[in-house]
Amino acid sequence: MGNFAKQMKRKQLQKSNKGAAQVMRQAGRADKQVMTAYERQNVTDMLTEINTARDLTIIFFVAAHRIFGFAGKRLKRLVEKMGSHIECIRQGYVTVRDIEKILEEEAHMVIDHKDIKKVSRTRSIKWRVQGEMTAAFLISLLDGWGYKKVRLERVYEEAARIADGLATKEFTMEDLKELLTGEAHYTNEAVA
Repeated sequence: MGNFAKQMKRKQLQKSNKGAAQVMRQAGRADKQVMTAYERQNVTDMLTEINTARDLTIIFFVAAHRIFGFAGKRLKRLVEKMGSHIECIRQGYVTVRDIEKILEEEAHMVIDHKDIKKVSRTRSIKWRVQGEMTAAFLISLLDGWGYKKVRLERVYEEAARIADGLATKEFTMEDLKELLTGEAHYTNEAVA
């Protein structure tokens, strides 16, 4: 092979190495973009869970205050009970369906579910958190105070009325927070 052929081969090799290096850099950038998008989605999902749980806690506490007169000490006891039940759900010791069966057997209360097949990721997260929080709230009232069907249905319906009032802008979440901190004398970081 002559000098000219060797130089041409060397140039082709350099070009192919540059191309391979460029492809590797582009692949690295694509991996970073995918990882960044994945991390961003995880943060968004976590914020959705936290905000939904906080809002539901406020709604449930206002309902318990309006129906049963729960104030400072009882609301603190309720948040502790709910926290332990939610922890059991998150750790996999019990499922929402298990709690619903207990509510059905012991309190004769059946919780209806929406049967919608295709929803957004955010909506499915909100519904999952709503199911967990509702189950924890109702089982806490059953477990801690012995409330059965009639009382549980009353507080559940009141929570639904409060949620409807928020949806129709009859009042705001700030109004509910003020009710809890003022009239119910309840302070907690979940309400703040």
